Amino acid sequence: MTPDKARKMTGYVSVSRVGGREGVSYASPEIQRKAIEEWGKRHGVAVTEVIVDEDQSGGTQNRPGLREVMRRIEDAETDGLVCYKLDRFARTVAGAYDDLEKIKAADAHLVCVADGELIDTTTPGGKAMLGVMLVFAEFTLDTLKAGWMVSKARAVGRGAHIGPVPFGYRRVDDGEAKGTLVPDGEPLTEVDEDGEVVESAGIVTYTGNAGVVQQAYELAREPDGIARAVKQLEKLARSRRWTATTVRRLLANRVYRGEVAYGEGLVNTEAHTPLVAESVWKLAQTGPRWSRRPNAQFALTGVVRCASCGGPMAGARLGSKPAKRGYRCTAWQRVKRGEDPCAAPVSVMAEPLEEYVREELERRLAENGNGRALADAVTELKCAQAALQTAEEHLLSLAGADAARREALGGSAGWERALTQATTERDEVLERVGRAQQSIYSRGKTSAADKLRSGKTEDYALAVKQTVKAITVVKGRGKLDERVTVQLHP
Repeated sequence: MTPDKARKMTGYVSVSRVGGREGVSYASPEIQRKAIEEWGKRHGVAVTEVIVDEDQSGGTQNRPGLREVMRRIEDAETDGLVCYKLDRFARTVAGAYDDLEKIKAADAHLVCVADGELIDTTTPGGKAMLGVMLVFAEFTLDTLKAGWMVSKARAVGRGAHIGPVPFGYRRVDDGEAKGTLVPDGEPLTEVDEDGEVVESAGIVTYTGNAGVVQQAYELAREPDGIARAVKQLEKLARSRRWTATTVRRLLANRVYRGEVAYGEGLVNTEAHTPLVAESVWKLAQTGPRWSRRPNAQFALTGVVRCASCGGPMAGARLGSKPAKRGYRCTAWQRVKRGEDPCAAPVSVMAEPLEEYVREELERRLAENGNGRALADAVTELKCAQAALQTAEEHLLSLAGADAARREALGGSAGWERALTQATTERDEVLERVGRAQQSIYSRGKTSAADKLRSGKTEDYALAVKQTVKAITVVKGRGKLDERVTVQLHP
């Protein structure tokens, strides 16, 4: 839209707190209104109405008056919004991202009269400035997201626990170890003849809630362990409500092995003092009270699917004398529920399928170059963000160039060429930032590669969960590379 097409616009006045304010920096509603109306007269634009928000926080875009102006813009009832300064429209560019997008999509205008031509989209320079603002807002939002991931990675790296404090631990509130966990109890120091502290599998026994957790793990090893653990916890930890479900959840938490984790890719296995040994933790997971057939025996359950009907396949015992582990289409279960049967139900032996998937994952992860350290990715992201800030500042400077500087650049044509070049350079750095962010997110897959190499069944199951979106198996007796398709998460 060219300047002469902006025939009518809506004025917008905002004062977050009216009472008791004065001084040269204070722009009253009257001052703002007058400046808006005078701008309209100078540019031949009819300011049909001035909508006022008083005593409304400028920290949010959810202001009644502002929402009404934006509605008119989206409904093409006005050619745009005129305000006194940019901070009357939004306190942060990132916070105004959605509204800036709506203004651009409606081919409408945003004018901030006290900011001059810099933010006046009825002029070429101001229109370019809106594009810069949109890009900068998107960059700010992406940076916040990336910064969130980086901060979590740093926290996990130094052993800080993210989330509620698990029963049996206390959180350190200050100092270098702030945010980390320590046992909620005192160590029971039993010494041998040489005066050395006696430990069981490298684990110290504790009093207090830490000791209660250790007792629960010991009880869980027995045939009726869950019920006994519930009674013990009800007796010794009355501040909480204990059921079989909550006890099972406690026993399954690897925080008691000294680990902290965030999401699926960030894990620190030596974050704090463990309360149980690995062998004790495993016994608490695999007893008969958990399930007739532990899920760890069928690591692909939940991701392997029948190509004939698209339905899930589940772990099963195939054949006889002796029966072997396998996966088969669950169509028979769906038929019981009154659903359509599978025309060609698929079944496959577990061991060759799991080995094929393992090899395929190792090959794919190696091709993706997932050996890069998180620290390198964080460093690269910082460098890329610094370069982007420099590029953005240069672009902003060009967009707001005065007449003298534009003339020095070769007039309007030279200025536009410089803007185009600066925009291209900025876009290249944006791509660099995106690549650095992706490197950080790929750490989840790096962790998966480490789990695959461990050789442990439970690690294999976790690696599959982290990386695999679906495994499709076609019915038949041919080679697995002809029957099986492995689809990874993006």
